Amino acid sequence: MKKNKILYLSYDGLLEPLGESQILSYQYKIANKYNIIIVSFEKLKDLQNTTKLNFLKNNLKEKKIIWNYVLFSNNLKPISTIYNFIKGFKLVISILLVNKISIIHCRGYVTFMMIYFLKYFFKFKILFDMRGFWIDERIEWDIWKKNALKYNLFKYIESKLINNANAIVSLTSDAKNQINKILNKKIKNIYFDTIHTCVDIQNYKIENNKSLHIESDKIIFCHLGAISTRYDFDKVLWFIDEINKFKKSELLIINQKEHQFIESKILSSKIDKSLIQIISLDFKDVPKYLANIDFGIFFPKDGFYLNGFFPTKFAEFIASSKPIITYNINKDFDNLLNIYDVGITIKRNQKNISNNDFEKIISYKNSEKLKFRTKKLINDHLSSNVGVKKYLNLYDKLTSDA
Repeated sequence: MKKNKILYLSYDGLLEPLGESQILSYQYKIANKYNIIIVSFEKLKDLQNTTKLNFLKNNLKEKKIIWNYVLFSNNLKPISTIYNFIKGFKLVISILLVNKISIIHCRGYVTFMMIYFLKYFFKFKILFDMRGFWIDERIEWDIWKKNALKYNLFKYIESKLINNANAIVSLTSDAKNQINKILNKKIKNIYFDTIHTCVDIQNYKIENNKSLHIESDKIIFCHLGAISTRYDFDKVLWFIDEINKFKKSELLIINQKEHQFIESKILSSKIDKSLIQIISLDFKDVPKYLANIDFGIFFPKDGFYLNGFFPTKFAEFIASSKPIITYNINKDFDNLLNIYDVGITIKRNQKNISNNDFEKIISYKNSEKLKFRTKKLINDHLSSNVGVKKYLNLYDKLTSDA
């Protein structure tokens, strides 16, 4: 039987850690049922890593996935953004002219905006994989200046995207509730599902490795991934300083691009600098280090964007059987944290860690049942197999409607 073709568009690169964990872990499995063509935007420095590039190409070839990429330009905003947009638009047209595409899967707002008008000239269904409230993120993470005209313009564009999708995926049910407020009530037959950020659990079946020089007599906390825009890193430093009043602790920071920002934050704080280690890792090496920590820690900044926020690092820590220290984030996240009992939250305005707080934290480190609870949470909600099943269900519905 001939397979339907899916065109998957991502403004993130496949060679980035996010591409490996949040795109390929799904598409490798989906390719068993559908013919997949991927268009991504790749950064020059990632393409220059020929070993990694060739490894990716071989894996995609083995899975019979066709990959086209656009060289991502970021030299002169907003001109470079427009340039990326035009290059991506032209590439998509060239693909549509020679392939019968059943579904275009748009990961994020930018790729949907890029192909929005093509739906009037080609016959395909659109799956809008929102990932979060992108416009509110730009404002609340201080990426865009607070400009009412710009904000209102892009919120109008957001409503057009939502109302012209055939299927929508959000990371949380809170996001779904917000989207329902935007949807035109006259529009019928929009398929909707919530898919949390998931991980491939096969990557995390790693035992504790003593050769990594992580001291076992201390409590090891880990902050994984991006920091500068969306997370309150000052609160992390405060927390480590507070915990050290009870027991010697260290903070391991696994981060690719923000070392200068992190070091400036550390220098401006009162924390003992010897308690912090900053490293960069390839995606494949992250699980080996997570196997040696005691807690994952992250404190997202407050804002409307939290309605659609579900950090990948949560699934990565849980897949490594590590408890979480964080804030209350949204209904889905908080429910999973509490129902499966895999971590604790602190208040945003909390000024100190009490002895009772510390004893509760330590109880997770010493828990013999934690591994069972994290495994159940992963299998129930955060395994890539769960995400694949949901994506396939949406693909099947869209292709059956064609």
